[in-house]
Amino acid sequence: MENNAWDWKEQKIEKLAKEKLASLSQEEMKSIADQYKKTCTTILVVILALAFIGITIMALVTLLEPSEEPTPAALIVCPVYGILVIFLVVGILSIRKKSIEELALLGLKKEIKESFAEIIQKEKESEQSENWERITKGKFVVSKSINIVINGKIFSKLLIDNEHKLFIHQRDIDFTKMYRFSDLINYEVYENGQSMVKGRAGSALIGGAFFGLTGLIVGSSRSRAIEEKCNQLKLLIRLNDLDHPQIVITYVDNIAYDKTGHVYRAMKENLQQVCATLEYIMNAKTLE
Repeated sequence: MENNAWDWKEQKIEKLAKEKLASLSQEEMKSIADQYKKTCTTILVVILALAFIGITIMALVTLLEPSEEPTPAALIVCPVYGILVIFLVVGILSIRKKSIEELALLGLKKEIKESFAEIIQKEKESEQSENWERITKGKFVVSKSINIVINGKIFSKLLIDNEHKLFIHQRDIDFTKMYRFSDLINYEVYENGQSMVKGRAGSALIGGAFFGLTGLIVGSSRSRAIEEKCNQLKLLIRLNDLDHPQIVITYVDNIAYDKTGHVYRAMKENLQQVCATLEYIMNAKTLE
């Protein structure tokens, strides 16, 4: 989901930059290109100067403290600085070879990216401020707090306000948007790329055997081969919200855990607790 969002953002920036470029006069285009070239060249020259100073200091240290064998620092740092110098020189030459149109497009993309970053940061700060205000003023009463524990560490929290029928996903000091119980569409647990558990309002839990629950609908999971290792374990919470349609909580990703091991069983127990809370929210939503 995150990769798809990132690709969409890059495509949007590219499109906006090209549209703006098409509307510019030759003078405006040249002005943006010159400014971008100047900024990039200045940054590269500064880094190049710092690299040169570093090499000079290393050379002076070597001359002032001569030894039969070069120090390990000199053997490592000098080649690294040399490679850095070559890289920066190539970078400067590459910028200077670009056409005015290419440089102007890069400059416009940089401006749009900065604008996007500011907008996203302001929205995030606004949402966090609103959530904190609700909590501190009693508009959000934490009835229950579920720690989401991954590999023995608290990754995030699910805060429930049963009185006002609200919930928040908190990660460190960051908050997602505050949601109503009615915003929760469904949730789904994926293990090794396969859907294992599905929870949906007004219907029985599908795949409850994953948690060792009897008497629940197993679905197609019965026919799947039992795997001894878990390489991926994710919880997807789908929401009725255009800006934040989904919360993804990743328990395991590209690390093989033995399913009989303590770490895996602890994460699975925690995941079951989180799913049970989501099930409660959906049941409350159905009753409403």
